[in-house]
Amino acid sequence: MIGFNFTERVRNVLAMARHEALRLRHEYVGTEHLLLALVREGDGPAMTVLWNLKANPDEIRQSVDKILLAGRSTAAGHLDLPYTSRAKKVLELAIAEANDLKHLAVGTEHLLFGLVREDHGIAAQVLKAAGLTEESVRSEIIRLLGGTPLESRSSAAHASMPSAFQLSMQPIVAFVATADADAALRFYRDVLKLPLVSEEIPFALVFDAKGTTLRVTIVERVIPADYTVLGWQVSDIKMAAKTLEAAGIVFQHYEGMKQDEAGVWQSPSGAKIAWFNDPDGNTLSISEYS
Repeated sequence: MIGFNFTERVRNVLAMARHEALRLRHEYVGTEHLLLALVREGDGPAMTVLWNLKANPDEIRQSVDKILLAGRSTAAGHLDLPYTSRAKKVLELAIAEANDLKHLAVGTEHLLFGLVREDHGIAAQVLKAAGLTEESVRSEIIRLLGGTPLESRSSAAHASMPSAFQLSMQPIVAFVATADADAALRFYRDVLKLPLVSEEIPFALVFDAKGTTLRVTIVERVIPADYTVLGWQVSDIKMAAKTLEAAGIVFQHYEGMKQDEAGVWQSPSGAKIAWFNDPDGNTLSISEYS
C-alpha cells in the first residue's frame, strides 16, 4: 500500500464515524457513517469545499438520516467495529488522491473526494444528489490549495527528491501484523509500554519504538513466522525479563536449547537472547550483547 499519514482532523472524523455507527446501533462503519462524521466535524477544508459548491452540510446530514434505519446491535460502547468494503475503498481513494496531489497527509478534503468517487455507497448517493461530482470536488480542492498544502502540511510536499537520495540516510519503519487490533493495542501500548502515535483504523496502529516507527498492520489473518520479527537490545537481560514477566509476558522455551529458568539462551559469542510472543503469535525477542 502507498504511504500515507492522516491529519488530526481526519483521525477525529474516523473516531466520530464509529460513534455514529454506535448511535445508530449498527455493527459496522460504512460510508454513511464517515459522511455523518465528516459533516459533524464541522470545520476544515471539506466543509469549505461543500459550501463553495453550494452543498449544505445540514441538508446532507438530514438526507443520510432519512435513508438510515436504526439497527439492533448490542455492541454498545464497543469501538472496534469493522469497516465495510466500501468504507475501506473510500479511505484507499482518499489516500490515492492525496498522493496524486503530492500532499504529505490525507485531509478531510481527500476523504470527501473518496466518498464521492466510491460511487455506490450511501454517502456517494447523497453527495451526488446534492450536486457534487468527482470533477467538481477535485477542482475545488485544487483551487483552494493554491499550490500550498492544507492543514499545516509542509511545503516540502511539492519538493522533488534530491538527486543524491540514499535509503541509508532515511529512517527505517518496522512492520508486524495483527488480526486483533484491540489485543495488539493492549499488548504494545499497555504491556510493552510503546507510545501510541496514532490509530489509523482499519489499516494500522502506529507506535514509537525509541525513534523507530512501528506499524502494526491490521489484517484478516496472521500466519506467524517461525523466526523473530521484532527485537529489542537491552543492557541487562535479566532485569528486562523480570520486568516483562511482571507485566504478564511468558518467555518461550525451546527443546534442545540450553535456556535458563527465565528462558534466556546464551550464544557461543556470548550474546544472551530470550523470546516471547505477541497476541498474534509473532515471535519477539530481547537480547543483550557483551
